[in-house]
Amino acid sequence: MKSISSLIFCCLFCFAFAFGAAAKWDYTFSEPTTKVIDGKSFYVITSIDEFGWFLDTLGRDEGGHVLNAVLETDIYLTEDGQMDSTLRFYNSKLDYIGNLYGIFDGQGHTIYGFSANTALFYFIEDGAILRNLNMVNTHVHSVYAGAFSTMNLGTIDNCHAEGIFLAANITDHAGGITGLNKGLISNSSVKGSVLGHSHTGMLGGITGENKGDIWNCYADVYMEGESHSAKLG
Repeated sequence: MKSISSLIFCCLFCFAFAFGAAAKWDYTFSEPTTKVIDGKSFYVITSIDEFGWFLDTLGRDEGGHVLNAVLETDIYLTEDGQMDSTLRFYNSKLDYIGNLYGIFDGQGHTIYGFSANTALFYFIEDGAILRNLNMVNTHVHSVYAGAFSTMNLGTIDNCHAEGIFLAANITDHAGGITGLNKGLISNSSVKGSVLGHSHTGMLGGITGENKGDIWNCYADVYMEGESHSAKLG
C-alpha cells in the first residue's frame, strides 16, 4: 500500500510541475504556423513566443496589412499570472504597439498578467474584429487607457477583462475595454478599477468615451478621478 501511495504522490508531483505556473517570458519570438479558416489565412498561436511574434509583427507593420490569428492556449506573462505593475510588456525587445486590421480570435482563452504603458492593441481598425478573448490581472497606464485597445473603430465581441487596473494620462480617456469607442462593443464585460488624473478627459466602465455602439455589456468598475476629471458610467 505504501508503494502505491508513493507512486500516486510522485505522479501528482510530476503533473503539478509540468502544468504549474508558467516561467517568465524571456522575449524570444517564434513565427506561428498558419491555417485557412473560412477562406482566410490565420496564424495559429500556441505559445507565448508565437504570441509575442504576432504582436511584434503588427507593431512593425507600416503598411496596414491584414493579419489574422487564432489563440489556442492561455498566455501567462508573469510566472503566477498575477498583476505586476513593474513589468512592461512593450520594452526594448518589443518596441512598437500595433494596430489590428484583421481578426484576432481568442477562442475563449485568457491572457494573464498583462502590464504595459498601452493597451494590448493600439487601434482596432475599421473592419477589424477582436473576439472571444479574456484578460485577467491587467495593468495599463496609457493615453486612452483600455485593456484591449486604446481606440476601437472595428468590432470587439465576447471579450472579458477581470482584475484590471487602468490609469489615464492627463487630458486622455480611460475605459475598461477601450479608451475611446467609435465602433461596436458587444457581449463583453469588465471588472476592476479605472482611475483618472487631474484634467483627464472621461472615465467609463466599458469605454471612456462612446461614439459608437455598445450592446449587451456589463461593467463592475470602481472609478476615481481628480479635481477636473469628467466621469461617465
